[in-house]
Amino acid sequence: MSTIREKDLGGYIEFLSQKHKIYTPQLNAGTLTLKEYVKDAKTVFNQSLPSASPKNHFLKHGEPFFTFIGDEIYEPTPPAPKTLFGVTPWDNQALRILDDIMFEEPADYYYRIRRQNTTIIVLDDRRKPPNSFTDQIGCNLNEGYDLYLTKFGGEYDVTVGSQKGADYLNAPQIRPGEHHIIQQEKKEKKLDLAAIKKYLDEGPHKKLWMRLAEKCISCGLCSYVCPLTHSFNIEDHQSLNLGVSVRKRNWENIMSQKHLGEDHVKIHEWFRRKFSQSIEERGTPECVGCGRCTTFCPQGIDFEETLSNCEKR
Repeated sequence: MSTIREKDLGGYIEFLSQKHKIYTPQLNAGTLTLKEYVKDAKTVFNQSLPSASPKNHFLKHGEPFFTFIGDEIYEPTPPAPKTLFGVTPWDNQALRILDDIMFEEPADYYYRIRRQNTTIIVLDDRRKPPNSFTDQIGCNLNEGYDLYLTKFGGEYDVTVGSQKGADYLNAPQIRPGEHHIIQQEKKEKKLDLAAIKKYLDEGPHKKLWMRLAEKCISCGLCSYVCPLTHSFNIEDHQSLNLGVSVRKRNWENIMSQKHLGEDHVKIHEWFRRKFSQSIEERGTPECVGCGRCTTFCPQGIDFEETLSNCEKR
């Protein structure tokens, strides 16, 4: 068993950065995001959820699939190995669910190669972010990591989840120590996912979706900040002389998908994909209850409250 003192985290990151390309939670223009670490960079060691989830490290918005120059085709250079330090438990679980989706054949090559080349170190200070509803949807957050650091007072218990994670124990800041016993906290009452699914399967033409459509401004923030929404489109960009053409993947939010029709249909579809279709296909919601959707909605739409309203109808 291993531990690390909170005051040694900065030195641990500095030590790792000598061998690895490492990203840590940093403030950038007031926004918390996982940013490449450079010497003396100020890492934020708390449970605040970055507005941008680690999804962007694996499904890059605007990434080129390949480039045509004349008759030649050029593919992107394979990504170098990197380490994401300070991933939250919610985002780690979201990556695990994304793996199930993106590794399903035909697997997404670009996603897969990035995941295989990335080490995930979770930092858990055992506090819930605002608007989290993880307990209510029965989501387990303690799976699929390489290294998991759990805070107790002034130190962290270090738990290994893979051989890649075990390789990161060889550092002067990691010390032997007994792990703490986690007291079981009172869980929030679970939502009835079967009842929610039944209501969603009844279609979009309900008063609930009509009311939400009156409030929603179709900005798509709920899709962009969600660590699991993975819709994208493919665009070809050509130079004026037709000598160069680039094929790119761009994120797409559901509110921009005109073929779905009216806004109340799109809002319903957002929930249906996550809490009906995903349960049918994989047995679990496409959601970890991180609460970003509610936190960043400029119109104050409460997504947990919406699920609760589905359950009661």
